[in-house]
Amino acid sequence: MTSHPAILVDAHLEGPRVRLRPLRPSDGPVAFGLLHERPEVTRWLLGFSGGGPRDPDELTRLYTHWIGGSPEAGVNYGFAIEFEDEGMVGSISLRFEGHPGVGNVGYWVGSDFWRRGVATDAGRLVALLAFEHLGAWAMTAEVLEGNHASARVLEKVGYVRECDFQGQPLVGRICEGDRPGWTYGLTPIDLERALPKEYAAKIEVRFS
Repeated sequence: MTSHPAILVDAHLEGPRVRLRPLRPSDGPVAFGLLHERPEVTRWLLGFSGGGPRDPDELTRLYTHWIGGSPEAGVNYGFAIEFEDEGMVGSISLRFEGHPGVGNVGYWVGSDFWRRGVATDAGRLVALLAFEHLGAWAMTAEVLEGNHASARVLEKVGYVRECDFQGQPLVGRICEGDRPGWTYGLTPIDLERALPKEYAAKIEVRFS
């Protein structure tokens, strides 16, 4: 196990339902079409002030570099989620900055593609990447209070809720402004227990 994740220069992951590939600038307009005026999605996003992207250019700039951070501080990656023949239907990030060895995951899926196992498959693939290829020993995720669908996704992957809070936190507090939420954790053993026996993944990585 390394003290910080090895740096990927390319990665392609394929599960039973989805494919993950590095984000690229041309994904900006596609992602904007999936998010713009979709409050059922943007209300749960932690990464955008005001609930969502203001224009396609904001996402294009965000997706210009799929790798962020540094080897010393921890490296972050952003992936496009592709589903069947639909192309990009969402994105998922794997972040190590500030906590090398502990990956933090965040994701969204366009509402037209909910309830098809997209987020669950993407979450499993990213966890396998983190544990089997990047030297991670744990994963974390945050869910805003009330986002029960996202909580179910994490629990299917194998995440365990580590703290609840309604006013007084048990362990920690996750919030955007005054928005409370839940913290989840995942270990390799948790993932192994939750993975279906028939689950098959193809992960191709290239390191610097």
